[in-house]
Amino acid sequence: MTNDKSALPPAGVIHVKVVSPDPHAISAFLQDAVGFAVSLEIEQPGGPDPVMPADTADGLTMPMVKSRRGGDGTGGYLTGDPVETRRFQVFSGSEPRIWATALLCPDLERAHQICIERGHPCTPIGVTPAVSYFYVEVGGITFELLAYPTTTV
Repeated sequence: MTNDKSALPPAGVIHVKVVSPDPHAISAFLQDAVGFAVSLEIEQPGGPDPVMPADTADGLTMPMVKSRRGGDGTGGYLTGDPVETRRFQVFSGSEPRIWATALLCPDLERAHQICIERGHPCTPIGVTPAVSYFYVEVGGITFELLAYPTTTV
């Protein structure tokens, strides 16, 4: 099996990461007023910690990312079509804000290298069964760059 870069989806917004004291109201608004697909309830934000390399020399750690999120740990909603890239991840927390934007990236390793070369603080690349990703801070804004695994025979 080899990686086939030509089979990768184009870059795009995967979801906007929001914290609000009333995540239910935001999810209901996005569904009822805007027309997003029915949401999935998230019991705990982020689920279990993914496998991350121990090296944090790139300047940003997962505990730092989680502290920026600011959610209260009680969960929230993933509102929008789980297959398409039109989604909002909304967690409960006292300070309402957009804390990060998740972007689909066709070449995650190249993007990570560019971020390091340009001095943007970023986490190491993390891997789950469904996705590889890293967080990066650019101009004071946090982004999550993701890539879905693609292989061909």
